[in-house]
Amino acid sequence: MKIYVNKEISNHSIDNVTGIVLSGNNFIPPHLGLVISGNYFSCSANSVKTNVPFSRIFNKLKRRNHKLLIAELDIPISIQKSREIFNDYGVLCDDKTCLGPVKKTIEFHLNQNFKSNFIFELLPVLEEKRIIKSYLQFNLDAYISNNGFNLPTYTKEEVLDCIRELQILNVR
Repeated sequence: MKIYVNKEISNHSIDNVTGIVLSGNNFIPPHLGLVISGNYFSCSANSVKTNVPFSRIFNKLKRRNHKLLIAELDIPISIQKSREIFNDYGVLCDDKTCLGPVKKTIEFHLNQNFKSNFIFELLPVLEEKRIIKSYLQFNLDAYISNNGFNLPTYTKEEVLDCIRELQILNVR
């Protein structure tokens, strides 16, 4: 999937952003979270984060030299309902992936269900519905050509392998 990146993320631009957060070393697969008005929500292999200031997450990702892409959403999202969805979803195990609570939150707020099983399937649907306002990036300059970034695809098995590895390493 080719993504047209609008601008680079800075500490200044993240305070009020609402969107889907993709992060990681190589995006195969990316870790997914949600930022709502500058507050971060995520379910991972070893923890659930709700309402964490995104500036803290952003600084941590910068220190780790991770890549970051935010699909900025053009819909209002309730922090309270998002906290409930992420906490109910819980830590990733079995077939649960980090896409689950992100997708459930968006589906709830749009009162729609999407058949997407991967972020590279969900983003085009959201683009088509004009729900994505823009894409913001950090540390992807080397991968952008003509304002476009090619989001890699991956398999469900690669996602589950990544989750198992993170559980073993106890990465939070």
